[in-house]
Amino acid sequence: MRITLLFLFTNILLLTSTCSLAQTQEPRLVLPVGHTSAVTSAVFSPDGRFVFTWDDDFTWLLYDVKTGKELKKERESTMIKSAMFSQLTN
Repeated sequence: MRITLLFLFTNILLLTSTCSLAQTQEPRLVLPVGHTSAVTSAVFSPDGRFVFTWDDDFTWLLYDVKTGKELKKERESTMIKSAMFSQLTN
């Protein structure tokens, strides 16, 4: 299942990059390289702009889905079991 999630996440980022490439006609290659161990899970923000991933090594990353850019990376002292995004309202 971990390999499937990593494969799915990689394909989503590459598909997103390909869609952007088709619109801008600028060659770009975006590869998710932030995790050093098996990705445990991934959660997308409600608007689809961000993806939060975590792995077996207690590391979590936040990516911009459109660019594939790593926005934040942290290592925790315990395993992350689940995560979710919330929407703030005024």
